[in-house]
Amino acid sequence: MGTPSAPGQQRACCCDSIHLTEREIDVLRALAAGATSGEAATALRLSKRTVDNHVASMLRKAGVRNRGEMLAVAVAYGIIDISGAEPRRTGRACLPARDPAPALPARR
Repeated sequence: MGTPSAPGQQRACCCDSIHLTEREIDVLRALAAGATSGEAATALRLSKRTVDNHVASMLRKAGVRNRGEMLAVAVAYGIIDISGAEPRRTGRACLPARDPAPALPARR
């Protein structure tokens, strides 16, 4: 396992994956519990804009278009567990590295 870093920064890891920050995972858990950006901001003592920035960062890192897809990816890769009453973090923060976009076939 990697060494911890300063709060809000990505943890070092030995894998070659894309990583969510601890704070991004906090926001993800709040959204998985059904919170809006404003409600997540209040609960995490952040501004709504900061929450929206974290969401945009997660969407970009995961290569998805919306929050629903992001939650599905986070559950599928074991970043959050939604099997209990409240979504919980699992200790994982790794998303698989995305493959570059496939080349389009040449036109004839």
